Amino acid sequence: MSGPDASCPDCAGAGLRIHRRDGFEFAAPCPCAVDAGPERRLAAARLPRRYAGCTLENYDAIRDRFDPQGDGKRQACEQARRFVDQYPGMLDAGLLFTGPCGVGKTHLAVAVLTALIRRKGVSGLFIDFRDLLKTIQETFQADAPLSESQVLRPVFAMDVLLLDDLGASKATDWVRDTLEYIINRRYNEERTTLFTTNYGDGEARGATREAGPRFETLEERIGVRLRSRLHQMCAVIELPGEDHRRTVAQAAHRW
Repeated sequence: MSGPDASCPDCAGAGLRIHRRDGFEFAAPCPCAVDAGPERRLAAARLPRRYAGCTLENYDAIRDRFDPQGDGKRQACEQARRFVDQYPGMLDAGLLFTGPCGVGKTHLAVAVLTALIRRKGVSGLFIDFRDLLKTIQETFQADAPLSESQVLRPVFAMDVLLLDDLGASKATDWVRDTLEYIINRRYNEERTTLFTTNYGDGEARGATREAGPRFETLEERIGVRLRSRLHQMCAVIELPGEDHRRTVAQAAHRW
């Protein structure tokens, strides 16, 4: 079954329309997606093909294959399961998945989004942080097919938003303002947001031989105020371990 109509002038494929009444905005199903079931809502979530089949169950299988002693990942998966089971216990609560590259943050975040769409009947959307910034910038062109408000409409309207790779773009003033606008809008409207990031908390190390290469914290990438907001609206799920993708690549190239 296909998802909502991407050419729909009212929802731009989001499956929701924004209505205004008495000075307030609220979302309602768009006629183009009024009969949307779980599979149609999944199609509307715009999951990348690589992650379209990610579930909590096959995350367990991958974890056991590459990190059988990985108690940290086992605990992370249990946190994710509890979040799905208890949804919508706290409507404005979200999750922040942190950890180094290749440990399964996006897989687990997509698994949570997929489970919420299938089991809880929510509307959801996957967005890569860098792609979102690029799309917004394209609206500044005179011949842009979409306006900034049209691009951001589904970002604000979806019950659950997955914002992947937070901090991937260095926070210029414009990036910081845009991100703050999105996060605060969703926080104020009590909508659930999931984030993944390669940047954790803690003090940044100096570039010395003893301390190792310097790394940046999430606070440095997005700013103090935004990191503080995330503390308010998200529980942190930390995924430790080594890069699974590197492990797979090394195994594939053994002679």
